[in-house]
Amino acid sequence: MQKVKIAFIGSGNVAWHLAKNFSRFGHPIVGISSRNVESAKKLALEVGSQAKKIFDLDLCAADLVFLCVPDKAIYEIAQNLDVKNACVVHTSGATHLGVLDKFNNKGVFYPFNTFSKRVEISLDDTPIFVESPTHEKLLSNLAKSFSKKVHVFNSKQRLQLHIAGTLVNNFVNHILAMGENFMGKNEIDYHLLQPLIERTFSSALKQSPSKVQSGPASRNDRITIQKHRAFLKDHTDLNEIYHVLTNSILKKYGYEKLD
Repeated sequence: MQKVKIAFIGSGNVAWHLAKNFSRFGHPIVGISSRNVESAKKLALEVGSQAKKIFDLDLCAADLVFLCVPDKAIYEIAQNLDVKNACVVHTSGATHLGVLDKFNNKGVFYPFNTFSKRVEISLDDTPIFVESPTHEKLLSNLAKSFSKKVHVFNSKQRLQLHIAGTLVNNFVNHILAMGENFMGKNEIDYHLLQPLIERTFSSALKQSPSKVQSGPASRNDRITIQKHRAFLKDHTDLNEIYHVLTNSILKKYGYEKLD
């Protein structure tokens, strides 16, 4: 595909990975603007670009302007951007395309993964979801330059995907952290859970998670459930989550919920 000149507003985790991948495939990064100038300078050095304070970057040379900023900042920053011809693109899963309505050319480029500057990841298998009334083909081709999984999703579909991602990634990781904390307080090595964790995820990916559900709630084992709850009576947060999830599983399998 033709080389696309790209500017970035923001220099956080998503910008770090996208800019490096775009640059690796020959797309010039014409500038990086951020409130954190030092962070922008580090990224600019990585991709052979220039760093500026936010709103000081000349966007006239860019074909695409990527807004890689927190969701709550997208609208505010967009309203203060002076962009004539470039397509302005945000990278949020939960934000509607309409937040960019002031621009004639707008779009979404949402990489569906979790990112950290400290961890290099391959975007080859990272699903990327694009949306644009004017630049859908360009964004799709840009995504295909480094990802094998490119999809066109509208804002509603993308929000639904984001909710599911929060459930299976953020919530699951939080529960793992609670398990780690619980084990630590009881002076038991957290890594004893590793085979069980690995088996759980492996089974859920090979089959429908609904078909491999196990545990006391799925078989209505009230005696074990009450033993667990009695032990957790002094662990308020953990006991609350245990109660909610147990009731959800009991309901799914047609059993009476806990009081």
